[in-house]
Amino acid sequence: MKKFIALMMAGLMTAAAFAGCGGSGEASKTESKTETTTAAPATADSATADSADEDWAYLQSKGSMTVGITYFEPMNYKDENGELTGFETEFAKAVCAELGIEPEFQEIDWDSKELELKSKSIDCIWNGMTITPERQENMEISIPYMENKQVMVCKKENAEKFAQGVDGAVVVAEAGSAGEEVAQGDEFFKTAEYQSVESQATALLEVKSGTAWCSTGRYYSSWIQFFEGQFHIQIPL
Repeated sequence: MKKFIALMMAGLMTAAAFAGCGGSGEASKTESKTETTTAAPATADSATADSADEDWAYLQSKGSMTVGITYFEPMNYKDENGELTGFETEFAKAVCAELGIEPEFQEIDWDSKELELKSKSIDCIWNGMTITPERQENMEISIPYMENKQVMVCKKENAEKFAQGVDGAVVVAEAGSAGEEVAQGDEFFKTAEYQSVESQATALLEVKSGTAWCSTGRYYSSWIQFFEGQFHIQIPL
Protein backbone atom coordinates (compact mmCIF):
# COMPACT_ATOMS: atom_id res chain seq x y z
CA MET A 1 0.00 0.00 0.00
CA LYS A 2 1.29 3.42 -0.92
CA LYS A 3 2.34 5.59 2.01
CA PHE A 4 1.66 9.31 2.20
CA ILE A 5 4.02 12.07 3.19
CA ALA A 6 3.05 14.21 6.18
CA LEU A 7 4.56 17.47 7.45
CA MET A 8 3.31 17.04 10.98
CA MET A 9 3.61 18.22 14.55
CA ALA A 10 5.19 15.99 17.19
CA GLY A 11 3.06 14.28 19.83
CA LEU A 12 -0.52 15.52 19.41
CA MET A 13 0.22 18.02 16.70
CA THR A 14 -0.79 19.68 13.45
CA ALA A 15 0.35 18.53 10.01
CA ALA A 16 0.33 18.94 6.28
CA ALA A 17 0.06 15.53 4.63
CA PHE A 18 1.34 14.80 1.14
CA ALA A 19 0.23 11.97 -1.11
CA GLY A 20 2.75 10.04 -3.15
CA CYS A 21 2.11 11.82 -6.42
CA GLY A 22 4.08 9.74 -8.89
CA GLY A 23 4.62 5.97 -9.01
CA SER A 24 4.08 3.27 -6.43
CA GLY A 25 7.04 4.12 -4.17
CA GLU A 26 6.56 4.75 -0.46
CA ALA A 27 8.20 8.14 0.04
CA SER A 28 7.96 11.66 -1.31
CA LYS A 29 9.93 14.86 -1.69
CA THR A 30 9.83 15.75 2.01
CA GLU A 31 12.39 15.25 4.74
CA SER A 32 10.87 12.88 7.28
CA LYS A 33 11.61 12.48 10.96
CA THR A 34 10.41 10.06 13.62
CA GLU A 35 11.29 9.76 17.30
CA THR A 36 13.85 7.05 16.57
CA THR A 37 16.12 6.72 13.57
CA THR A 38 17.50 3.52 12.01
CA ALA A 39 19.81 3.05 9.07
CA ALA A 40 18.03 2.08 5.87
CA PRO A 41 19.56 -0.25 3.27
CA ALA A 42 20.88 1.21 0.03
CA THR A 43 18.08 -0.38 -1.98
CA ALA A 44 15.52 1.48 0.13
CA ASP A 45 17.40 4.74 -0.39
CA SER A 46 17.32 4.22 -4.16
CA ALA A 47 13.60 3.49 -4.12
CA THR A 48 13.00 6.61 -2.03
CA ALA A 49 14.99 8.80 -4.42
CA ASP A 50 13.21 7.38 -7.47
CA SER A 51 9.79 7.92 -5.89
CA ALA A 52 10.69 11.47 -4.85
CA ASP A 53 11.80 12.26 -8.40
CA GLU A 54 8.53 10.89 -9.78
CA ASP A 55 6.47 12.89 -7.28
CA TRP A 56 8.33 16.10 -8.06
CA ALA A 57 8.01 15.53 -11.80
CA TYR A 58 4.25 15.05 -11.33
CA LEU A 59 3.88 18.38 -9.51
CA GLN A 60 6.12 20.18 -11.99
CA SER A 61 4.07 18.89 -14.92
CA LYS A 62 0.90 20.16 -13.24
CA GLY A 63 2.49 23.44 -12.23
CA SER A 64 0.39 23.36 -9.08
CA MET A 65 -0.31 21.55 -5.83
CA THR A 66 -3.90 20.78 -4.84
CA VAL A 67 -4.17 21.43 -1.11
CA GLY A 68 -7.01 19.80 0.84
CA ILE A 69 -8.43 21.95 3.65
CA THR A 70 -11.39 22.50 5.91
CA TYR A 71 -12.31 25.99 7.11
CA PHE A 72 -11.44 26.95 10.68
CA GLU A 73 -9.45 29.69 12.36
CA PRO A 74 -6.57 30.29 12.66
CA MET A 75 -5.41 27.71 10.11
CA ASN A 76 -7.51 28.03 6.95
CA TYR A 77 -10.40 30.50 6.85
CA LYS A 78 -11.88 33.39 4.89
CA ASP A 79 -11.35 36.95 6.07
CA GLU A 80 -13.89 39.79 6.04
CA ASN A 81 -13.27 40.25 2.30
CA GLY A 82 -13.89 36.60 1.51
CA GLU A 83 -10.21 35.92 0.86
CA LEU A 84 -8.71 32.63 2.03
CA THR A 85 -6.09 33.19 4.71
CA GLY A 86 -4.70 31.63 7.89
CA PHE A 87 -1.45 30.18 9.16
CA GLU A 88 -1.56 26.98 7.12
CA THR A 89 -2.82 28.83 4.04
CA GLU A 90 0.06 31.30 4.11
CA PHE A 91 2.55 28.54 4.92
CA ALA A 92 1.41 26.49 1.92
CA LYS A 93 1.59 29.55 -0.34
CA ALA A 94 5.15 30.30 0.83
CA VAL A 95 6.33 26.73 0.23
CA CYS A 96 4.72 26.60 -3.21
CA ALA A 97 6.37 29.91 -4.10
CA GLU A 98 9.76 28.41 -3.20
CA LEU A 99 8.96 25.37 -5.36
CA GLY A 100 7.81 27.51 -8.28
CA ILE A 101 4.30 26.03 -8.38
CA GLU A 102 0.85 27.39 -7.57
CA PRO A 103 -1.27 26.24 -4.60
CA GLU A 104 -4.87 25.32 -5.37
CA PHE A 105 -6.96 25.04 -2.21
CA GLN A 106 -9.85 22.56 -2.17
CA GLU A 107 -12.32 22.01 0.66
CA ILE A 108 -12.59 18.36 1.72
CA ASP A 109 -14.56 16.15 4.07
CA TRP A 110 -12.13 15.69 6.96
CA ASP A 111 -13.47 12.23 7.71
CA SER A 112 -12.43 11.15 4.18
CA LYS A 113 -9.03 12.86 4.05
CA GLU A 114 -6.98 9.67 3.59
CA LEU A 115 -9.22 8.55 0.72
CA GLU A 116 -8.87 11.99 -0.88
CA LEU A 117 -5.08 11.59 -0.81
CA LYS A 118 -5.09 8.01 -2.05
CA SER A 119 -7.37 8.82 -4.98
CA LYS A 120 -5.22 11.86 -5.87
CA SER A 121 -8.19 14.19 -5.86
CA ILE A 122 -5.82 16.28 -3.73
CA ASP A 123 -2.03 16.29 -3.53
CA CYS A 124 -1.75 17.14 0.15
CA ILE A 125 -3.57 18.13 3.32
CA TRP A 126 -2.41 21.36 4.94
CA ASN A 127 -5.02 21.87 7.60
CA GLY A 128 -3.86 21.06 11.11
CA MET A 129 -3.58 17.27 11.13
CA THR A 130 -2.80 15.53 14.40
CA ILE A 131 -0.31 12.67 14.56
CA THR A 132 -1.85 9.35 15.62
CA PRO A 133 -0.38 5.82 15.50
CA GLU A 134 -2.81 4.88 12.72
CA ARG A 135 -1.74 7.81 10.57
CA GLN A 136 1.90 6.99 11.24
CA GLU A 137 1.26 3.61 9.63
CA ASN A 138 0.13 5.32 6.41
CA MET A 139 2.25 8.47 6.35
CA GLU A 140 5.89 9.43 6.44
CA ILE A 141 6.32 12.08 9.14
CA SER A 142 8.65 15.01 8.65
CA ILE A 143 10.26 17.52 10.98
CA PRO A 144 7.57 18.94 13.34
CA TYR A 145 6.72 22.62 12.92
CA MET A 146 4.01 23.38 15.51
CA GLU A 147 3.07 21.97 18.90
CA ASN A 148 -0.57 21.30 19.72
CA LYS A 149 -2.74 19.42 22.21
CA GLN A 150 -6.29 18.14 22.50
CA VAL A 151 -8.60 20.01 24.88
CA MET A 152 -12.13 19.88 26.23
CA VAL A 153 -14.21 23.02 25.78
CA CYS A 154 -17.36 23.95 27.72
CA LYS A 155 -19.20 27.10 28.73
CA LYS A 156 -17.60 29.04 31.56
CA GLU A 157 -20.50 28.47 33.92
CA ASN A 158 -20.05 24.70 33.56
CA ALA A 159 -16.28 24.65 34.03
CA GLU A 160 -16.26 23.44 37.65
CA LYS A 161 -18.96 20.83 37.02
CA PHE A 162 -17.27 19.20 34.03
CA ALA A 163 -13.81 19.35 35.54
CA GLN A 164 -15.07 16.59 37.86
CA GLY A 165 -16.66 14.43 35.14
CA VAL A 166 -18.99 14.38 32.14
CA ASP A 167 -21.43 11.66 33.19
CA GLY A 168 -24.43 11.82 30.82
CA ALA A 169 -23.23 14.98 29.10
CA VAL A 170 -23.47 15.36 25.32
CA VAL A 171 -19.90 15.64 24.00
CA VAL A 172 -19.19 16.50 20.35
CA ALA A 173 -16.11 16.43 18.13
CA GLU A 174 -15.23 16.66 14.45
CA ALA A 175 -15.72 13.32 12.68
CA GLY A 176 -12.42 11.61 11.91
CA SER A 177 -10.42 13.94 14.17
CA ALA A 178 -8.06 13.30 17.06
CA GLY A 179 -10.67 15.03 19.22
CA GLU A 180 -13.11 12.29 18.27
CA GLU A 181 -10.57 9.63 19.26
CA VAL A 182 -10.23 11.30 22.67
CA ALA A 183 -14.00 11.55 23.17
CA GLN A 184 -14.53 7.91 22.20
CA GLY A 185 -11.45 6.36 23.79
CA ASP A 186 -10.46 8.34 26.88
CA GLU A 187 -11.68 6.95 30.21
CA PHE A 188 -12.80 10.43 31.30
CA PHE A 189 -15.52 10.42 28.59
CA LYS A 190 -16.64 6.83 29.11
CA THR A 191 -20.02 7.81 30.59
CA ALA A 192 -20.67 10.76 28.26
CA GLU A 193 -23.01 10.70 25.25
CA TYR A 194 -20.79 11.21 22.19
CA GLN A 195 -21.98 12.73 18.89
CA SER A 196 -19.84 13.46 15.82
CA VAL A 197 -20.19 16.68 13.81
CA GLU A 198 -18.80 17.86 10.48
CA SER A 199 -16.13 20.27 11.79
CA GLN A 200 -14.55 21.68 14.92
CA ALA A 201 -16.23 25.02 14.21
CA THR A 202 -19.58 23.20 14.28
CA ALA A 203 -18.61 21.50 17.56
CA LEU A 204 -17.93 24.86 19.20
CA LEU A 205 -21.21 26.26 17.89
CA GLU A 206 -23.04 23.25 19.38
CA VAL A 207 -21.53 24.07 22.77
CA LYS A 208 -22.33 27.76 22.38
CA SER A 209 -25.97 27.06 21.52
CA GLY A 210 -26.39 24.52 24.33
CA THR A 211 -27.17 21.53 22.11
CA ALA A 212 -23.94 19.97 23.43
CA TRP A 213 -22.27 20.40 26.80
CA CYS A 214 -18.65 19.94 25.78
CA SER A 215 -16.48 19.51 22.71
CA THR A 216 -13.05 17.98 22.26
CA GLY A 217 -10.57 19.25 19.69
CA ARG A 218 -7.44 21.19 18.86
CA TYR A 219 -6.11 23.68 21.39
CA TYR A 220 -5.16 26.42 18.93
CA SER A 221 -8.57 26.66 17.24
CA SER A 222 -10.40 26.47 20.59
CA TRP A 223 -8.08 29.19 21.92
CA ILE A 224 -9.54 31.69 19.44
CA GLN A 225 -12.95 31.29 21.04
CA PHE A 226 -11.42 31.40 24.52
CA PHE A 227 -10.06 34.88 23.89
CA GLU A 228 -13.55 35.97 22.86
CA GLY A 229 -14.63 35.04 26.39
CA GLN A 230 -17.21 32.46 25.43
CA PHE A 231 -15.74 29.21 26.71
CA HIS A 232 -13.64 27.54 29.36
CA ILE A 233 -10.84 25.31 28.09
CA GLN A 234 -9.83 22.29 30.14
CA ILE A 235 -6.28 21.05 29.38
CA PRO A 236 -4.60 18.74 28.86
CA LEU A 237 -6.51 15.66 27.69
